[in-house]
Amino acid sequence: MKKTSFYTGLLLLSFCILSPAADFHLYRNGKPVAVIEENSKCKRWILDFVRYSAACTETPMPVVKKAAPHQNRIVFNVQNREVEYDGFVIDFPDKRTMRISGTGTSV
Repeated sequence: MKKTSFYTGLLLLSFCILSPAADFHLYRNGKPVAVIEENSKCKRWILDFVRYSAACTETPMPVVKKAAPHQNRIVFNVQNREVEYDGFVIDFPDKRTMRISGTGTSV
């Protein structure tokens, strides 16, 4: 499970960091331009994401209670539902928000 989380985080970071045409940036010039919003249901996944972002970029992504209106933000959404397979979905409900949704074991 730890390897899956690591590779998921690495894939997400490389997609967002290496895609120069992306409108949603996590880092710019080696500094975070996005924050992670706290969610009491997702503490473990948030800590994993921060740890992997720091390992990949040498700069941990900040975790805040509420993002400022001008900040890109990442929110985690754990869904309690039965699924045929374990997976997660990344979507962008607005231009400043990346939402990562999944079951408790997939996020």
